[in-house]
Amino acid sequence: RPSPSPSRWAVAPEGAWGTVLRVAGGLAAAVILLVVAWAVFGLLAGIVAGPFVDPIAARARAAFLDGRPDAPPLPGAPAGLRAMARAAADAMRLACWKGGVLLLSLPVLLVPIAGAAAFFAVGAYLAGAEALDPSLALRGYRWRERRAIVRRHRARVAGLGLGVAACLALPPLAPLAVPVGAAAGAKVCLDLEAEGGLAPSA
Repeated sequence: RPSPSPSRWAVAPEGAWGTVLRVAGGLAAAVILLVVAWAVFGLLAGIVAGPFVDPIAARARAAFLDGRPDAPPLPGAPAGLRAMARAAADAMRLACWKGGVLLLSLPVLLVPIAGAAAFFAVGAYLAGAEALDPSLALRGYRWRERRAIVRRHRARVAGLGLGVAACLALPPLAPLAVPVGAAAGAKVCLDLEAEGGLAPSA
């Protein structure tokens, strides 16, 4: 009796089930590639635009105040060239932080459908943290304090990040994701200040 050909076991089953498995595998691979490409684009956009979002956040804050007096920033808040240098350093620091978390989250993509959704949710949360960061920095909060504020207000940050993530996922809106996120982050920062949700600097 001839032995079965090895190639017979290397391909998907024949018939209807084989077609279903091949289509499902192709769709899963496409979803994974799209989600990873979305995450990489968001990471690169943050690196490139990060040093320039401070003026956007500051102008958005002034617009949202609508002529009302603003509270002074915390002592030691950067200004001028020092603020620009801080923004550039923070952009790289945020990129390393986001990249590390996304890298650790890659295994969830092995879970069909739910894995891609979970990875997107993680990316959206990180996008929200990145959008809020310039406004917190302009108020004088240091890196560790900003991370603590983000952790304390996870739901608010995730909601902010969903809007940024949606912009990144739509090619016509993707170039606007970082500036729109910085402006929305200024509004969230003002709301948190009004609610007493920002801890004083140590």
